[in-house]
Amino acid sequence: MSAARVSSDLREIDRSFDSAVVCEFKWDYYWGRAKAILGAEREWEANPSYNRGKARPVASAQASFWRNDIFDKRRGKTALCHIGHAGISEMRLIRGTLLNHIDSGIKHWEVVTHFVVGGDEDGDGPKRKRILRANIRRFVRFLKRLKRTGHAIIGQLDANIHKGTWAYREFMKRMKEVDARFYGELGVEYLFVIDGKDVDVKVGKPIVILPKWRGGVLETDHEARGFQYRLVQRAA
Repeated sequence: MSAARVSSDLREIDRSFDSAVVCEFKWDYYWGRAKAILGAEREWEANPSYNRGKARPVASAQASFWRNDIFDKRRGKTALCHIGHAGISEMRLIRGTLLNHIDSGIKHWEVVTHFVVGGDEDGDGPKRKRILRANIRRFVRFLKRLKRTGHAIIGQLDANIHKGTWAYREFMKRMKEVDARFYGELGVEYLFVIDGKDVDVKVGKPIVILPKWRGGVLETDHEARGFQYRLVQRAA
Protein backbone atom coordinates (compact mmCIF):
# COMPACT_ATOMS: atom_id res chain seq x y z
CA MET A 1 0.00 0.00 0.00
CA SER A 2 1.04 3.62 -0.43
CA ALA A 3 2.30 5.59 2.57
CA ALA A 4 -0.95 7.58 2.61
CA ARG A 5 -3.05 4.39 2.79
CA VAL A 6 -0.83 2.93 5.52
CA SER A 7 -1.21 6.18 7.48
CA SER A 8 -4.99 5.99 7.20
CA ASP A 9 -5.07 2.45 8.61
CA LEU A 10 -2.67 3.32 11.44
CA ARG A 11 -4.97 6.16 12.48
CA GLU A 12 -7.84 3.65 12.68
CA ILE A 13 -5.72 1.49 14.99
CA ASP A 14 -4.99 4.54 17.14
CA ARG A 15 -8.72 5.35 17.38
CA SER A 16 -9.93 1.82 18.10
CA PHE A 17 -7.36 -0.13 20.13
CA ASP A 18 -5.08 0.04 23.16
CA SER A 19 -2.77 -2.65 21.81
CA ALA A 20 -2.42 -4.28 18.40
CA VAL A 21 -0.36 -6.77 16.43
CA VAL A 22 0.48 -6.80 12.72
CA CYS A 23 1.35 -9.82 10.60
CA GLU A 24 3.01 -8.40 7.48
CA PHE A 25 4.64 -5.07 8.30
CA LYS A 26 7.64 -5.76 6.09
CA TRP A 27 8.38 -2.44 4.35
CA ASP A 28 10.58 0.28 5.80
CA TYR A 29 8.14 3.08 4.97
CA TYR A 30 5.40 1.24 6.92
CA TRP A 31 7.62 1.58 9.97
CA GLY A 32 8.33 5.21 9.16
CA ARG A 33 4.62 5.98 9.12
CA ALA A 34 4.08 3.96 12.34
CA LYS A 35 6.75 5.97 14.14
CA ALA A 36 5.22 9.24 12.90
CA ILE A 37 1.64 8.33 13.87
CA LEU A 38 1.70 5.79 16.72
CA GLY A 39 5.11 6.80 18.03
CA ALA A 40 4.32 10.52 18.09
CA GLU A 41 4.91 11.90 21.58
CA ARG A 42 5.84 8.32 22.58
CA GLU A 43 2.15 7.41 23.03
CA TRP A 44 2.60 3.94 21.53
CA GLU A 45 5.60 1.67 21.94
CA ALA A 46 6.53 -1.17 19.60
CA ASN A 47 8.24 -4.56 19.66
CA PRO A 48 10.57 -4.51 17.81
CA SER A 49 11.31 -0.80 18.19
CA TYR A 50 10.38 1.65 15.44
CA ASN A 51 14.02 2.20 14.53
CA ARG A 52 14.78 -1.51 14.34
CA GLY A 53 11.63 -2.08 12.30
CA LYS A 54 12.66 0.54 9.77
CA ALA A 55 16.22 -0.81 9.58
CA ARG A 56 15.22 -4.50 9.32
CA PRO A 57 11.60 -4.55 8.12
CA VAL A 58 11.43 -8.19 6.95
CA ALA A 59 12.76 -9.47 10.29
CA SER A 60 10.31 -7.11 12.04
CA ALA A 61 7.21 -7.85 9.94
CA GLN A 62 5.41 -9.64 12.79
CA ALA A 63 5.16 -6.94 15.46
CA SER A 64 3.28 -5.63 18.50
CA PHE A 65 2.20 -2.12 19.46
CA TRP A 66 0.71 -0.85 22.74
CA ARG A 67 -0.22 2.39 24.51
CA ASN A 68 2.46 3.10 27.04
CA ASP A 69 0.13 4.83 29.52
CA ILE A 70 -1.79 1.53 29.84
CA PHE A 71 0.91 -1.13 29.41
CA ASP A 72 4.65 -1.43 29.74
CA LYS A 73 6.80 -4.13 28.22
CA ARG A 74 8.52 -6.57 30.57
CA ARG A 75 10.14 -8.93 28.07
CA GLY A 76 9.95 -10.32 24.57
CA LYS A 77 10.46 -13.71 22.96
CA THR A 78 10.84 -14.73 19.33
CA ALA A 79 11.09 -18.01 17.46
CA LEU A 80 11.46 -18.94 13.83
CA CYS A 81 8.22 -19.67 12.00
CA HIS A 82 10.06 -20.55 8.78
CA ILE A 83 13.20 -19.61 6.90
CA GLY A 84 13.01 -17.83 3.58
CA HIS A 85 12.16 -19.97 0.56
CA ALA A 86 12.76 -18.52 -2.91
CA GLY A 87 9.51 -18.10 -4.83
CA ILE A 88 7.43 -19.06 -1.79
CA SER A 89 7.97 -16.79 1.21
CA GLU A 90 10.39 -14.54 3.02
CA MET A 91 11.60 -15.51 6.51
CA ARG A 92 8.91 -15.10 9.17
CA LEU A 93 9.00 -15.09 12.97
CA ILE A 94 6.74 -15.87 15.90
CA ARG A 95 6.82 -12.95 18.31
CA GLY A 96 5.61 -12.74 21.91
CA THR A 97 5.56 -9.56 24.00
CA LEU A 98 4.94 -9.70 27.76
CA LEU A 99 2.91 -6.62 28.70
CA ASN A 100 2.27 -5.40 32.22
CA HIS A 101 -1.04 -3.63 32.86
CA ILE A 102 0.15 -0.59 34.78
CA ASP A 103 -2.93 -0.09 36.98
CA SER A 104 -3.43 -3.72 38.04
CA GLY A 105 0.05 -5.18 37.70
CA ILE A 106 -1.39 -8.18 35.80
CA LYS A 107 0.82 -9.38 32.97
CA HIS A 108 -0.10 -11.14 29.72
CA TRP A 109 1.58 -12.18 26.49
CA GLU A 110 0.56 -10.81 23.11
CA VAL A 111 1.54 -13.14 20.27
CA VAL A 112 1.62 -12.81 16.49
CA THR A 113 2.85 -14.79 13.49
CA HIS A 114 2.17 -15.40 9.80
CA PHE A 115 2.13 -18.88 8.25
CA VAL A 116 3.05 -19.70 4.66
CA VAL A 117 0.34 -19.27 2.03
CA GLY A 118 -0.85 -22.02 -0.30
CA GLY A 119 -0.22 -25.17 1.69
CA ASP A 120 -3.59 -26.03 3.21
CA GLU A 121 -5.47 -27.54 0.26
CA ASP A 122 -5.12 -31.20 -0.74
CA GLY A 123 -3.87 -30.24 -4.21
CA ASP A 124 -1.14 -27.89 -3.00
CA GLY A 125 2.50 -28.69 -3.59
CA PRO A 126 4.43 -30.87 -1.11
CA LYS A 127 6.96 -28.16 -0.22
CA ARG A 128 4.30 -25.66 0.87
CA LYS A 129 2.51 -28.40 2.83
CA ARG A 130 5.76 -29.32 4.58
CA ILE A 131 6.42 -25.69 5.51
CA LEU A 132 2.87 -25.25 6.81
CA ARG A 133 3.08 -28.39 8.96
CA ALA A 134 6.29 -27.02 10.47
CA ASN A 135 4.62 -23.62 11.03
CA ILE A 136 1.83 -25.24 13.05
CA ARG A 137 4.24 -27.41 15.05
CA ARG A 138 6.60 -24.52 15.85
CA PHE A 139 3.76 -22.17 16.79
CA VAL A 140 2.25 -24.61 19.29
CA ARG A 141 5.68 -25.32 20.81
CA PHE A 142 6.17 -21.57 21.24
CA LEU A 143 2.79 -21.21 22.96
CA LYS A 144 3.63 -24.09 25.29
CA ARG A 145 6.80 -22.29 26.36
CA LEU A 146 4.88 -19.08 27.03
CA LYS A 147 2.16 -20.96 28.89
CA ARG A 148 4.74 -22.36 31.30
CA THR A 149 5.42 -18.79 32.49
CA GLY A 150 1.91 -18.79 34.01
CA HIS A 151 0.76 -15.63 32.22
CA ALA A 152 -2.35 -15.40 30.05
CA ILE A 153 -1.91 -15.22 26.27
CA ILE A 154 -3.80 -13.21 23.65
CA GLY A 155 -2.80 -14.08 20.10
CA GLN A 156 -3.60 -13.31 16.51
CA LEU A 157 -2.18 -14.83 13.35
CA ASP A 158 -2.65 -14.94 9.63
CA ALA A 159 -2.55 -18.71 9.36
CA ASN A 160 -3.48 -18.97 5.66
CA ILE A 161 -5.60 -21.96 6.69
CA HIS A 162 -9.17 -22.36 5.40
CA LYS A 163 -11.89 -24.25 7.22
CA GLY A 164 -12.54 -27.79 6.02
CA THR A 165 -8.92 -28.48 5.04
CA TRP A 166 -6.42 -30.97 6.45
CA ALA A 167 -4.46 -28.03 7.84
CA TYR A 168 -7.51 -26.66 9.68
CA ARG A 169 -8.11 -30.00 11.35
CA GLU A 170 -4.44 -30.28 12.29
CA PHE A 171 -4.29 -26.68 13.57
CA MET A 172 -7.40 -27.04 15.74
CA LYS A 173 -6.17 -30.36 17.13
CA ARG A 174 -2.77 -28.93 18.07
CA MET A 175 -4.20 -25.72 19.57
CA LYS A 176 -6.28 -27.84 21.97
CA GLU A 177 -2.96 -28.88 23.53
CA VAL A 178 -2.63 -25.32 24.89
CA ASP A 179 -6.35 -24.86 25.72
CA ALA A 180 -6.80 -22.06 23.18
CA ARG A 181 -10.23 -20.45 22.76
CA PHE A 182 -10.95 -18.85 19.40
CA TYR A 183 -12.97 -15.70 18.77
CA GLY A 184 -14.25 -14.36 15.49
CA GLU A 185 -12.59 -16.61 12.94
CA LEU A 186 -12.81 -14.82 9.61
CA GLY A 187 -11.25 -16.24 6.47
CA VAL A 188 -7.77 -17.49 7.27
CA GLU A 189 -7.05 -15.31 10.31
CA TYR A 190 -7.50 -16.41 13.92
CA LEU A 191 -7.84 -14.52 17.19
CA PHE A 192 -7.47 -16.59 20.37
CA VAL A 193 -6.90 -16.47 24.11
CA ILE A 194 -5.28 -18.84 26.61
CA ASP A 195 -5.95 -18.36 30.32
CA GLY A 196 -3.03 -17.99 32.69
CA LYS A 197 -2.22 -20.06 35.75
CA ASP A 198 -4.06 -17.63 38.05
CA VAL A 199 -5.65 -15.23 35.54
CA ASP A 200 -8.67 -15.66 33.28
CA VAL A 201 -9.18 -13.71 30.06
CA LYS A 202 -12.79 -12.46 30.05
CA VAL A 203 -13.71 -11.57 26.48
CA GLY A 204 -16.36 -8.92 25.85
CA LYS A 205 -17.54 -6.88 22.90
CA PRO A 206 -15.83 -7.70 19.57
CA ILE A 207 -14.16 -4.94 17.58
CA VAL A 208 -14.13 -5.44 13.81
CA ILE A 209 -12.98 -2.82 11.30
CA LEU A 210 -13.64 -3.91 7.73
CA PRO A 211 -11.69 -3.05 4.56
CA LYS A 212 -13.28 -0.77 1.99
CA TRP A 213 -14.13 -3.60 -0.38
CA ARG A 214 -16.38 -5.00 2.37
CA GLY A 215 -18.00 -1.66 3.17
CA GLY A 216 -15.53 -0.53 5.83
CA VAL A 217 -12.80 2.08 6.07
CA LEU A 218 -9.49 0.19 5.96
CA GLU A 219 -7.26 0.51 2.92
CA THR A 220 -5.76 -2.95 3.38
CA ASP A 221 -7.61 -5.99 2.00
CA HIS A 222 -7.75 -7.53 5.49
CA GLU A 223 -9.99 -6.63 8.42
CA ALA A 224 -8.71 -5.46 11.80
CA ARG A 225 -10.18 -7.61 14.55
CA GLY A 226 -10.06 -7.56 18.30
CA PHE A 227 -12.22 -7.42 21.42
CA GLN A 228 -12.69 -5.70 24.70
CA TYR A 229 -11.35 -7.88 27.49
CA ARG A 230 -10.55 -8.05 31.19
CA LEU A 231 -7.74 -9.96 32.87
CA VAL A 232 -9.27 -11.32 36.06
CA GLN A 233 -7.18 -12.66 38.91
CA ARG A 234 -8.67 -15.85 40.33
CA ALA A 235 -9.48 -15.93 44.02
CA ALA A 236 -6.86 -17.72 46.11
